[in-house]
Amino acid sequence: MVKKLALIVGMVILCGGAADTPINAFRQGPTTVCPGTPIQDPQGVEWKPDCPLGEGFVYTTVRFDEHDYDGPVTATVVRNEPLLADSRGTVLYIHGFLDYVFQAHVARRFVAEGYNFYGLDLRKYGRSMDGARHPNICLSMEEYFPDIAAAIDFIPRNERVILYAHSTGAIPAALYAKDKDHRARIDRLIFNSPFLDFKEHGFKTRIAAAWGRLFPFQERRNPVSRWYGRSLHQDSHGHWRFNIDWKPIDGAVAYFGWIRAVVKAQDRIEKGLGLSSTSSGAPLGRIVIQQDSRVAGRVLSNRPYPGRRGHQEAKQIPGRQGHAPGDSGRRSRRRVVGP
Repeated sequence: MVKKLALIVGMVILCGGAADTPINAFRQGPTTVCPGTPIQDPQGVEWKPDCPLGEGFVYTTVRFDEHDYDGPVTATVVRNEPLLADSRGTVLYIHGFLDYVFQAHVARRFVAEGYNFYGLDLRKYGRSMDGARHPNICLSMEEYFPDIAAAIDFIPRNERVILYAHSTGAIPAALYAKDKDHRARIDRLIFNSPFLDFKEHGFKTRIAAAWGRLFPFQERRNPVSRWYGRSLHQDSHGHWRFNIDWKPIDGAVAYFGWIRAVVKAQDRIEKGLGLSSTSSGAPLGRIVIQQDSRVAGRVLSNRPYPGRRGHQEAKQIPGRQGHAPGDSGRRSRRRVVGP
């Protein structure tokens, strides 16, 4: 009875953030078709010119056989074209919540430094929206494992893979790297502002997660402040140009089922993943980029990443707000691209 009462009280608190419709609704599918001729790689995969990243980048759509609670499932992989024949490795970038791969300046910098760049639009995000009734949702972080596996399959076998993830993208990336069946090709992890905890009080988050088990598709309004999007976009107060149909700047919704999936994954990460070496036993490089806070220390402590083996490094970006390293420019890029 006490638990039921606590749940009711918690939902009364949370209902102020619930909504029947998003403030700024997502729109489905690409808004433009890029000029240019599609190419085929040696495996027969067709790659088309990519508008969001621009000249020198191509994309392909991965269509999975299974359907989920939203219907057909797709993911999208983008990469530089042509690929560098003698690269220093391949970076696979995974975006965060309310996001997609649009950071051309990051992609071009990696290529300029000698790395091939691949980006992954996860299912129900950006280029991979594909008519999803519930954009940006997952009910388990493991849903993204086939997306990550498909992206890695496109990378030449002789390339070492650097898994680079931003915000909530670091959650499935970390869990994927933990699985010994999947991590054989991953040589290094770079987590940019990893979303390892909610800023709200733990009680409210736990109530929201419990509610998500009962009502996974109920919406919660504005999980991300509308001022965050406005601080990024050129038409408001930011420096970047991106597709606001895929990354709304005036707010959107999150689903309680997604909140539950995030909380469960965060709990698992906090217990420790043991990401100290690759499946072959070689040290696994780990870099965490985080604004000034206690989080950077936690990420490299023995709570989420126990063990003393492997190379790990924390990069703190002083004097920045929010997800600064992922969305700011010159300063953070110097810290992401390493030897």
